Parts: sequence; C-alpha cells; structure tokens
Amino acid sequence: MLKTRIKFFFYTQINLKDIADTILLVFFLLKRYNESMKKTILNLKSLLTVRNVLLLSAAIILFVIAINSNFKNSISYPIDSNVLTTLERTINPIAVPAASPKILPSEVSKYSQYGYGSWSFGKGIASEKRLDLMPATYTGASTNSTKLLDFFTITDIHITDKESPAEAIFMGYKGGTISAYSPVIMYTTQVLDAAVQTINAINKKAPFDFGISLGDNINSSQYNELRWFIDVLDGKKINPDSGIKDDPIPGPNNDYQDEYKAAGLDKSIPWYQTLGNHDHFWMGVNPINDNLKSFYTGSDILNLGNIFKDGIDSRGSYVGVVDGKTQYGDIVGVGPTTNFSTPPKVAADLNRHSISRTEWMSEFLKTSSTPIGHGFNQSNIESGLACYSFEPKADLPIKVIVLDDTQRDDDATGGIYGYGFLDEERYNWLIGELDKGQAEGKLMIITAHIPIGVEKPGSFIGWKDTSFVSDSELIAKLNTYPNLLMWLAGHRHLNTITALKSPDANHPELGFWEVETSSLREFPQQFRTFEIARNSDNTISIFTTNVDPAVKEGSLAAMSRSYAIGANQIFGMPTNPSINAELVKQLSPEMQIKIQGNVKTNEMGKVTANPKNCTYIVDDKNITIKDGYSEEGIAYDSVSKVITRYFGNEASSDLNNDGLPDTAFIFTQNMGGSGTFYYVAVALGDASGCKGTNAIFLGDRISPQTTEIQNGKIIVNYADRKIDEPMVALPSVGVTKQFVLEGTTLKDVTSK
Repeated sequence: MLKTRIKFFFYTQINLKDIADTILLVFFLLKRYNESMKKTILNLKSLLTVRNVLLLSAAIILFVIAINSNFKNSISYPIDSNVLTTLERTINPIAVPAASPKILPSEVSKYSQYGYGSWSFGKGIASEKRLDLMPATYTGASTNSTKLLDFFTITDIHITDKESPAEAIFMGYKGGTISAYSPVIMYTTQVLDAAVQTINAINKKAPFDFGISLGDNINSSQYNELRWFIDVLDGKKINPDSGIKDDPIPGPNNDYQDEYKAAGLDKSIPWYQTLGNHDHFWMGVNPINDNLKSFYTGSDILNLGNIFKDGIDSRGSYVGVVDGKTQYGDIVGVGPTTNFSTPPKVAADLNRHSISRTEWMSEFLKTSSTPIGHGFNQSNIESGLACYSFEPKADLPIKVIVLDDTQRDDDATGGIYGYGFLDEERYNWLIGELDKGQAEGKLMIITAHIPIGVEKPGSFIGWKDTSFVSDSELIAKLNTYPNLLMWLAGHRHLNTITALKSPDANHPELGFWEVETSSLREFPQQFRTFEIARNSDNTISIFTTNVDPAVKEGSLAAMSRSYAIGANQIFGMPTNPSINAELVKQLSPEMQIKIQGNVKTNEMGKVTANPKNCTYIVDDKNITIKDGYSEEGIAYDSVSKVITRYFGNEASSDLNNDGLPDTAFIFTQNMGGSGTFYYVAVALGDASGCKGTNAIFLGDRISPQTTEIQNGKIIVNYADRKIDEPMVALPSVGVTKQFVLEGTTLKDVTSK
C-alpha cells in the first residue's frame, strides 16, 4: 500500500510550486470567507482532528495537481502565456544572409540551415487615427468613447489536406504560386488552434460579442478539410492525417501528423461564417467537374496541364502530394507525365470527397458551438443562397449583413473562378437588407469574402466584368446608405484599410470604411479585432488591431510561422505590415440621436461612470476590471487565479457632489473553489472617465436583490443564510446594508 501511494505521488509530479499555490489558496479562502467560514467551522468542528486535517490537506493538494495536470494534457498545443496584440509587439522577419544560396520552397530541411524563416520580436505599432471620411474642418477632438461592440475576424485559413491527390502542389513547389504550395500546408490546423487559444485569452480580458470567419476556411472544397476547421473551433480531437496513418517522428505531439485535442473557441463567443471561393471551388479557381471529383477520393494523383493558359481540361503533369511519412513533408508524385511509367498513387480516403455550396453550408449545422449553423439555416441550404444577416446585441441597433460575393458554380464565362461577383438575386437581397436596416435606424456592417474597389479591372482577384453590377456601381449604391459603417473582407491575404468616401461633401455620413484581414496561412498569419465606440460628439470610432497568434516556442504553430516567413522570402513576396487604426465615421443627425439613446446616461443626460472599466481596492490590493472582467494570480507565477466579474445591480447618483454621476454596483470574486464572494463598490465619475473606491465584502454565495441610493446612502438588499445553516442551503434571510461615501472611501454604516 505504501509503495502504491509513493508511485501515485510521483506520477502526479508534486512539486513545491503546487504545494505553495495550494497553501496560498487556502489562506486566501480563509481570509475571504469571513462569516461564511465561521458557519462552516461550526458544522465541521467535530471533524477537525490533526489526522483529518492532514488527510484533507493532502487531498486538496492532489486535487489541485490533478486538475492542473488534466488541463495541461487536454490541449496538445498550448500557446505562449504572454498574449499581446501588435499594439504592444510585432513579428519582424530577419533578412536572409547575403551568402545564402537560393533554395526551392519545397527544400524545407534547408530553411534553417541557410537562414530562411528567422524572426525576432519588434516594437508595437500604434493605432493611427484616420479621419479620411470626415469633413476637412473636423478636428477629431472628441472624448469619452463609450464602447458599443467588440468582435474579431479570421479569414483565409486554407485548412489543407496535404496528402490529397487533388491539390495543386506542382504550381508552387519549385516557385511560382505561393497559394499553391508552401510548407505551411502541413500545419494549418495547428495554426488555427493557436489563433483560437489567443482569441480565448483576449476574450478573458475584454469579452467578444461575436467572431466571424470571412471565408476560405478550406483550401480545395474538400469534406475532411471543412470538418477539421469546424472541429478545431468546437474543441474536438483532430487527426490532421488522411489516407494511411503516418508518424514521421515517433511519439506524440511532435510532428504535423499527430492527433491532438483542440482547445475550442470559448463557448461564450458566438461565431459566424462567410463563404469564400476556395470553400466551394477546386483550389478556389474552378467548379468541380466529374473528372476532378473522381480524383478527390481515388488513389491516382491528378494529371493537369497549365490551367491558367489551357484550361481545366488540359493535361501534362502530375500535381504531387506531401509524403506524410517524412519529417519535412517531402513532395512526391509530381512532374511531367513523361517522367512516370504509371500514374503515381496515394492511399485513397473517402473523407476527401468534394462538397457543393449547399453541402458546405449543411456542415455548419453539425457543431457543438453556437449558434447552430453559424448563420446558415435550412432555408439557406434549400435555396443555395449563402447570405444572411444577424444582430449581435439585442439592445444595440447594429446589424451585420453576411454576403456571398463569389462566382456562381454554373457561371458560363469559364476561365478562373476567383473573382468577386454578384448575380441579380444576391444584389437584390443585399439592397433589401440595406433598405430594411436603414429604415429601422440600424448601423450596418457588410462582411464578404472578396473586397471591392481595390483591384484594377481584369485582375483575377478583383471584380468579374459579367457581374450584375460592377464594383464601382456597387460602391456608388452603397454610398447612399448613411448607416453603413464598414465592408469587411479577406481574399487578398492583405492588411489594408480603404476609405470609400462620400460623393457629397455636405453629407460625409455617406462614406464607409473597407477593412481587409490578412490570411492565417501566409505570413503574417494574423487575425483582427474590432471595437466600435460612440464618441462624445456622436461620431463613431472603429478601433481595429492586428493580432499574431501567441505561438509557444518550439510548438508546431511556431514552426509554421518560421516556414511562412521563409516561404515569403523564397517567393519574393512583398511585405504585408500590420495596420492598427482608429477609423472615425460621421453619423446622420437621426442616427446620432438614436445611438445616444442606447448609451447609459443619468436623468441629466450625462454619461455615467462605467463600472465595468475601472480600478477598485479589494483587501488593500488594486483590482482593475476591464469590460467587466479581471483575472490575476494569487501570487506571482501562481497557477491559482482570482477571477473578478461585474455582477450588476447598479444605482447611479452624484454621491460626492462634484456634478458628475457616480455608480454603485456589485461584483464577485472566485478563487477556483465553490465560493463566490460578493462585494459592493462605487465607480466615481471622473474627468478621465472613472475612479473606483474600496470594495466592501457582502457575503459568500448570497442572492443579491436590489441596490438603491436614497439621500446619499447606498442601500443594498440581498438574501443570506442563517448563522447555523450550511452553505448548500438556499439563501432565505433578508439582509439590508447601508453605505456612504466619505471622500473617495466607501464605509459601512449599517446599524448593528
């Protein structure tokens, strides 16, 4: 028995840090429990022998370690603990040494040897205030921004089955087209997982209202690629291998073929989806005909010619695949057909089958994250119309219009199918949504895969000349909607912000912004965050920031970053710098009045202090709440965390007679155990926005009822338990406490 116990201790990897964290947690809980702990001690007094205390302490330590170990093992690819945006830090590629030879993109084993793909951290990039849409006389001196909406965009992930016999590696493995091949295709699911974990970390500090993918989730309209994408966001086990199971480097979690458990997007974040050209076309450039379809699930490697010159029916070269048995993803089965006596083969896999536009939409109904369908419903599937709209916050007049602007599968014009395009049906649908949103007094955002007004006529990533409307005609129509804020797009893999100005200088509100998000595949492998805020002069500011996935050194996602940089250097791709900006937009007079009514003000029309973004004193320690949330270690580098959350029950009045409204409210703290500790505090109106008072403890697992302010006194009503009741009992005893503000100090003046 003793031997078994010793083994158990070794297997759980007990160390001094775990024990120290547990001791700190116990002391922290004892301090916070206050009267609640006294009740618990009364009930447990007979059990508190030395032996029982020792056994209980050991159990607590092992429980904490087991949870910690479990958590670490549940995510195969943890990110760096230091999560920053490009406002604080950037990724800077290091130039390839002048003496290094030129190598092929597929010579992956030589990247590090010759200095391809090296990088270092650089300084952050400040947010530039853009006034392009504003009148020339506008000074931009507005203050007191009030946050309305937070969300993120990801795009062009291009989840790739690198062992599929129907990809187009032959067009890029020796140079040529980076979108056809770079070594990052081995790591696309791991990069997405790292981005999701980074989003989750940011969400803890500043919760997102939603997220949206702008299309090209997958590389070549393949079923298993789409399931990998959805399953990563759902937090499922991912086997990024196809055909026969391969393991280039024996052992778990050390090569691109290993199965792993994805983290999954935080369940509090709803996410939505936009259709891209790669999602329903072969390699994003051609409808899937019978010939292509047969190669998806077969064993023969696809035979193609120069599709850009001779079309999709040309022949002449085998397209090649990644050899999944090799550490660096060697390319095999590639080259002119004359070099092969028989067609090269791979292990067939039925999960590689191609998917139509409607089949693609249907898969989003098979998800464990929200909302089911991620914007699409049965009506979309039956009609084939991959367009919808949603309103992210019920109490905010903002509408998101999700538009499919890719070419039709039955477009008879031929050639490459990567253009922007609207048929009459989709154009009429878009105008109907815009008309309705404008009439209902809602601000509007359009998300589409392909941008408008940024490519020259004839560009194969621009707008198709056979579209029902040209992009210039579309922009002219959009410039008639004063409530349109932005057009959000991906497709070009660029970080670009374009001001589409009003044609009428007397009505600047008719202008709107176009913001493009770069790809998670090619460097810089980024996503974007957006914060929409109302300013004191009733303009709108859109704060948009690039974010690099916080990859952990040595992880597969970190290897992908190096390969992405190296591939850019080999292909000679132009730099694609991060762009952080504050984009200012004028509102119409009618919308100024409406949006102001959705911002919390007091009876005098003054904006009240925002208790969700302020610093308070809790047990002699400063706690800063941002967007209603704070997370801090109990001690330096501690695993155990103190989670502080805004609860609510607000009451506002000018408590310190300075002419500015103040807000009393309740927040909670949790240290990882069963206790939820309630506090009352005051957010004082201040010239800088908010100043927090000290917080006063109310109780553990109480049931708050109301908070009122009468004659300068804060009155908090809640239900608690009787002194001898266990904590599992429901609160049933009414309690009223009174507090006053003396200077900036909150004091309990409840009669004893």
